[in-house]
Parts: sequence; structure tokens; C-alpha cells
Amino acid sequence: MVGLSFSNPLYSHFLLIPVVSLYILAKIRLRVFAKTGYAVLLGATVVAAGLLLYWIGLRNAGGLNQNDYLSLMMLSFLACFIGSFIGFYGTLAFRPALFPLLFLIFIKEYWDTD
Repeated sequence: MVGLSFSNPLYSHFLLIPVVSLYILAKIRLRVFAKTGYAVLLGATVVAAGLLLYWIGLRNAGGLNQNDYLSLMMLSFLACFIGSFIGFYGTLAFRPALFPLLFLIFIKEYWDTD
């Protein structure tokens, strides 16, 4: 997929999305990490939802087209990632980091090869 971002102008944004997300997090890091704490139950619930989406995607991989399957897998990854963030840093740290973390969902749009 990285090669596709260099060879196809429609997918040139692929590599910029994680960079922009990390840049925004770096700019607001003092505000994000000012009040941290654990939110293990909420984080584990979000991770469990992500794992459930992953399991659903694996069970229905044959019945889904490539775009739907990829969307489900990306949503599963993002839910696990966000759940881990919430579990380790808490909801007070998650609120200011909401935009840069949810911005990662747009990576999926550049993985579609149809």
C-alpha cells in the first residue's frame, strides 16, 4: 500500500494521515497528558468491541466485498487503539486527543484499491 501512495496520485495522502495525526498530538501533548489516569474498565470495553468487530470481519470475510472487509478491519483496529489509549491514559486525556485519534479513520479511504 505504501507503493500505491507513490505511484497513484489518488492515494498520495495515505502517508500524510498518520503524520498529521502525530503532529497534532505532539502540538497538544501538554494538554492531552496534563491529567492522566487509568480507565481500565472503559478501555477494556472499547477494546472488546474492537475485538468483536475483528471477529465478525473474520467470520464474514467471504461474504463481504474488499471495501467492506477493509472498513471493518480498520474500524476494529481503531477501536482497539482508542480503547488502549483510554485504558492507559483515561478519559480526561482522551477528550483533547479525540480529533487526532479519530482522524486516523481516514487511512482506510486510501487503502481501497477498487
